[in-house]
Amino acid sequence: KKKTNLFLLFFILYILYSSRMFLYLFSAGFVSGLLVTILFHPYDRALFLSVRLRRPFLTRSHWRQPFDGLLATLASRSLSAGLYLPLEDGARIMVNSIFPNGGRVATILAGNTAGILNALCLAPVAAVKYRTWGSDNDSAEKKKAITTKSHGLNYSANQLYRRGGLSAFFIGLPATLLRDMIFGAAFALLRREFNWPHSLGDALAAGLAAVACSPLEYARNRQFAAVANDDSIPSIPTSLLHFISEINKRPTISDKWRYFTTRLFLGWGTFRVAASMGLTALCYEALR
Repeated sequence: KKKTNLFLLFFILYILYSSRMFLYLFSAGFVSGLLVTILFHPYDRALFLSVRLRRPFLTRSHWRQPFDGLLATLASRSLSAGLYLPLEDGARIMVNSIFPNGGRVATILAGNTAGILNALCLAPVAAVKYRTWGSDNDSAEKKKAITTKSHGLNYSANQLYRRGGLSAFFIGLPATLLRDMIFGAAFALLRREFNWPHSLGDALAAGLAAVACSPLEYARNRQFAAVANDDSIPSIPTSLLHFISEINKRPTISDKWRYFTTRLFLGWGTFRVAASMGLTALCYEALR
C-alpha cells in the first residue's frame, strides 16, 4: 500500500510537471503565432478571397480592408502556432519513449500526431474565420452578389449554426485532417533532415510540406468558399476531379501550368507558409 501511494504521488507530480512544461511551451508558441499572425493577416485574407472570387491574388479590392476579420484570425492562427510546435515536441518525446530507435518513422508519427490534434482543436475556429471573411450581404441576390465585406464573428457563428447546427463548425474536417497529417509528417521529417541554420531549414521544410499537401488545401478552400456562398459543399474527390477537369480544359501547356500553380498557390501560398513558419519557429525557439 505504501508503494502504491508513492507511485500515485510520483504520477501526480509528473502530470503537474508535464502540464507546467506544456503551458510554458504553449505560451512561447502562442506569442510567436500572435506576432506572425498580425504580420501576415492581410496576406491570408487576400489568398482566401482570390480562391473564393476566382481572381488574381494581387487584385486591389482584396487589400482594401486588410485587417478585416483579424480577431478570428488571431484566435485560429495564434492557437495553431501555440499548439502545433509544442504538440510536435510533446509527440516526439512520447513516440521516442515508445520507439527508442524509431528514427525517421518516429519523426513521421510525431508529425502525424501533432497534425491530427491541431486539426481537431482548430476546426471550429477555422470555420468561423472563413465564414467571417466570405460572408455576403443579406439581400435577394445573396447567392449572386459576391463582395469582400465581412460580418462580425457572432454573425458568422450564428449563420453557421443555422445552416447545419454544431456539425457546421466541422465542415471541411476530413480535408483538414488529411492536410495536417501530411504537412505534419513532411515538416517534422524535413526539418530533421536539413542541416541548415534553424529558421532557414524550418522555412524550407514548411514550404516543401505545403507543396505536398496543397491538393488537400485546395479542396478545403473550395469547401469553405461554398459555405461562404451558401452553395452545396463539394467532397474531396469532387474538388480534385474538378481541378483536373479544369486543367484539361486549358489549351496549352503553359496555360495548364499557370492554372495548376495558381489554384494550388505554389507561389504566393507556398511563400506564405514558408516565411511564416520559419519566423514562428525562430520566435518559438527564442522564447521557449
